[in-house]
Amino acid sequence: MESFFALLSFVHPLDEELKSAIEKEVIVLTLPKDYFLVEAPRASDHVYFLKSGFACAYYFEQGKKVVSSLCKSGQFVVTHESISRSTGGHEYIQLMESSEVICISHERLDYLLNHYSPLQLLYRKLLERCVVIAMKRAREMNRYTARVRLEKLLRVFPRLEELLSQESIASYLGIRAQSLSRIRRTKA
Repeated sequence: MESFFALLSFVHPLDEELKSAIEKEVIVLTLPKDYFLVEAPRASDHVYFLKSGFACAYYFEQGKKVVSSLCKSGQFVVTHESISRSTGGHEYIQLMESSEVICISHERLDYLLNHYSPLQLLYRKLLERCVVIAMKRAREMNRYTARVRLEKLLRVFPRLEELLSQESIASYLGIRAQSLSRIRRTKA
C-alpha cells in the first residue's frame, strides 16, 4: 500500500485518518496474465490501481481491435465509461502479465468522497491528470511521425514488445502492422 499512498500523496497530501479509511475500503488482488479487469459490454464498477504488472485497454471498431491505452505499475486503470459512470461499456482491460491490483468499487469510492472532503480534491486532480494525458497523446499523434512515437513509447514501456503483439503496438500508434514492420527494419 505504500507505493499507492506515495502516489496519492504526491498528487495531494493525505492524513493518517484518510489513509486508514481508504485502506479499509480497497481490496488488493493478485491476478493472472490475460485476466480481464473489464470486459465489454459490462461497464466497470471498480477503479483499479496497478501495483505491479501491465494492462492494455482496447475496443473493437468495425471488427478491428483498437488499443486505446496502456498502463504500467504505479498507474490507475480505468475505462472512459467508469469515469463518466455510464451504463454499459465498449472497452476491455486485459492484464498482459501477472499483476497485483488495488481496487475499489464505485459505491465505496462514493462513500469515501462523501465523507472525506480532502479526497474530493485528490479525485479531481487525478481526473485532471487523466485528461492531460489523453490530450498529450492526441497532440503527439498529430505532431510526431510514427517512428518518433514508437521510440517514445518504447522509452516509457521498455518491455512492450515482450507483452504485446505487433498488431496491438501498431494499433496504439495509429498505424498498420506492415508500417510498424517497415519502421523496425529501417530503425538501425
